[in-house]
Amino acid sequence: MHNSLHKPLLLAALTLLLLSACRKEYSNTILTTDTGSDPSLLYDQGHTPACWIYAMCACIEREALHQGDSITLSRQWLLARLMEEETTREFLTTRSNGNTLKASEEQEYVTDPEGHGAAQSDSRMAFSLRGVGPDALRLIRLYGLLPYQHERSRVEAGNVMVRRLTAMTQTARSLSQLRDDMSQILPRFTVARESNRFVYYSMTYTPKQFAESIMYRQQWEFLASVDYHPWGERFALEVEDNHLHHLYLNMPIDTLLNRTVSSLRNGHPVYWEYGDPLPPTRKGSKRGGATSRHAMAIIRLVKDKKGKEWLLCQNSYGNKWGNRGRCLISKDFFLKHTCNVGIVECRVKSEE
Repeated sequence: MHNSLHKPLLLAALTLLLLSACRKEYSNTILTTDTGSDPSLLYDQGHTPACWIYAMCACIEREALHQGDSITLSRQWLLARLMEEETTREFLTTRSNGNTLKASEEQEYVTDPEGHGAAQSDSRMAFSLRGVGPDALRLIRLYGLLPYQHERSRVEAGNVMVRRLTAMTQTARSLSQLRDDMSQILPRFTVARESNRFVYYSMTYTPKQFAESIMYRQQWEFLASVDYHPWGERFALEVEDNHLHHLYLNMPIDTLLNRTVSSLRNGHPVYWEYGDPLPPTRKGSKRGGATSRHAMAIIRLVKDKKGKEWLLCQNSYGNKWGNRGRCLISKDFFLKHTCNVGIVECRVKSEE
């Protein structure tokens, strides 16, 4: 009788925990199945909406570990580059629209419904730190990667940071002044500005060279399951955070689960975004799709004492959340709530 009551309560608590979206919420929930020890450094995204950067970096680290290379990446490096992009774009957009504000003009911000990030109280503000998995790969291609050991300071990219950066776009008289102002408050690193180089284990790299050394055997493919697009075709996923209209390969949700499980069985991590299920639009369809509310890295399969298989996820809320920063989700939960996944295809460098 005790076991029959415990299982539904456990699943209900887990569901509530997962549906907390991107906001930082700590939980003392301890799952009955041990998730095991893990060497990964557990980052805490704080109140940033950049779970997509944290999840993608966790997947890249896990894949590198699978290939015999242990590395922990700086999320702050990608966050800083993203903040530079958004601030510069806001500066140029404001100037082109002739909407320059007085330096003394106060700007009001409101916390978004998920409890992170910031949004201006009027409609001009376009500053966004939200995104999807392919956006993290775009940042890596443009700016490279950095080991976390080369961080000199960290800044939480929340309301205060967005407020300060946006204020700079109103007071800076030139793009060069804006960049100098940003450098004073953005996270700092040991990368030499003159040469854009750093030393790691006696080797000298630029961030792009370092990224290439990690990513040259990783090729990521992003998959989704919506019943209002043909199966087997690529489409721009209709979620709010897909600002650049990245393409996803569409397939039935059962096939998507099988691809995920197969990847995990072969030792590869899976990037996972989930949210609320959408109603079906086709007759006979199980579901229409799902929204995107949060991203995590699925790092392996585990079995409980009864032999049931679960998906082990690594979150970005620090090691006080869930079971030492990780949680288990059932395959049924995956089928119902998955928005999209990223699966790595290992490739060997050509010898020719």
